[in-house]
Amino acid sequence: MPGFTEIMLYSIFTGDRIMLPAVKQAEGDLRFIFSSSPASPGCLVVMFQCGSFSFHFCCIGDIEWKCHCLCLSRLHSIDDMIFFDGKLYVLTFGREFISIRFGYCLEQILVEKVEVLAKMSTDEHSLQSRLCLAQSCSELLLVRKWRTYHFPFDHKYIDRFSIYRWDFSAGAWTQVSSLGGRALFFTDKFMASVPPTCFGIQANCIYCYPPRNCYHSQMKTIIWSEGSMEDGTFRTVCPEPPSKELTSAITWILPSMS
Repeated sequence: MPGFTEIMLYSIFTGDRIMLPAVKQAEGDLRFIFSSSPASPGCLVVMFQCGSFSFHFCCIGDIEWKCHCLCLSRLHSIDDMIFFDGKLYVLTFGREFISIRFGYCLEQILVEKVEVLAKMSTDEHSLQSRLCLAQSCSELLLVRKWRTYHFPFDHKYIDRFSIYRWDFSAGAWTQVSSLGGRALFFTDKFMASVPPTCFGIQANCIYCYPPRNCYHSQMKTIIWSEGSMEDGTFRTVCPEPPSKELTSAITWILPSMS
């Protein structure tokens, strides 16, 4: 269809393919999150862009997307989103934490309730941080990442992290010092928690790539960091350079999300 882009989910391990409704060509990167495995019945798909005031959603098998607008305010534009325990949670650039519950009407999926759960302070330090939502050990997490530089105007830096757990009874974020024995992997647009079963993966550690805009035409290597929540140490890993220049975004490929 002219002016539209087809979207397909493809499993690199099984070769299975699932088609999603086509979308109008848009500037920027689209992100997709799922309420469950796309192969399971009733899986809900949410499509969004960081900085947008709205998001789109559909069920596997639908022929078109539905749109929901949060609010016509810059403070309510989307920073990150995640599914947790059947609900959709949104983090806005205004540091608001919002829950969204879906329901059905005449067998059609729709947004049933939107609730602001918390609003975090926006001091100078927090504004310089990158906030991401994650799930680990059946807990909803908020990851705050920032960088400390050795000297002003120096390109050498150390990634720093702090992690908070959402306390549903208190309705507040509580800082944690452990990932429950798991490891957390993320880039600027992807995050997953996995058990440390692969060789070299350490428990209670965070593994990250730098954001995509850190790469440039003269950069031919991949650098990623390992941060330990147990002793606070950070290790920078620089594998062998790839055979070609990095011309696109990179991400983790994890055999198991369990």
